[in-house]
Amino acid sequence: MSTTTAPKRKATTAAPPADETPKPGSSTSSPPVGIRKLNIGAVAAKPASTKTAYPVLADTTGDIAKLAGDILDESAELEALEGSIGAKKGELRSLALAQYFPLHRGKGEIPTSLIALSADGREVTVQFKNSYKVMPDESAVAPILGDERTARFLRQKLGFKIEGDKIPEDALEPIYEGLVALFAEHGAQAALTGAQGIVPTKDFHTLRHTQLTEEENRAFDLACPIQVAVGTKGRAEKAK
Repeated sequence: MSTTTAPKRKATTAAPPADETPKPGSSTSSPPVGIRKLNIGAVAAKPASTKTAYPVLADTTGDIAKLAGDILDESAELEALEGSIGAKKGELRSLALAQYFPLHRGKGEIPTSLIALSADGREVTVQFKNSYKVMPDESAVAPILGDERTARFLRQKLGFKIEGDKIPEDALEPIYEGLVALFAEHGAQAALTGAQGIVPTKDFHTLRHTQLTEEENRAFDLACPIQVAVGTKGRAEKAK
């Protein structure tokens, strides 16, 4: 009796296990930790927004059309005029500042303003307020003043802001009553922010003209500009 021998199958090499570590940029990488998002690709996308069709005011007399046109035209004119006035006030500030320091050098009593006269005698006041831009620190002006005058004429200005929305609702009243002491107790430290800067002392505005040279005053103004307001009404007009 003959027997049939089954043909031998060719041995195959087992495939190496797949690398379980996802490669950067691979589509099989697990989503990053963060906001969980639902794929809504099967839902129709929201159509692009279109301009809202507002009802148009009835205008049988043409008054509304005239007012609308005037408002648009005059608004454009006002914007251009404000830009022009702002530029001219800035130029006048520079010209006035060029005379301000030499005019008051060595004086103890300083007037608050200088007067600019128009060709027909009208007045524009250039006010040098005892108000200065807050600097983040004193490093810009300390080399100008030196250690002694820096300590004499500069002070720290502080400000704090409380963001009530970040305070737990049940803690609002006790934090309001206790302020800083209660912020840590109620876990609301993030709601309290602080700001600080450096501004000149009150008497610096006057004493700068006797304690600083003209060159030092100019250099100081570049780092810490004096606040200057340009008025459009002269004193005689204000008195009416």
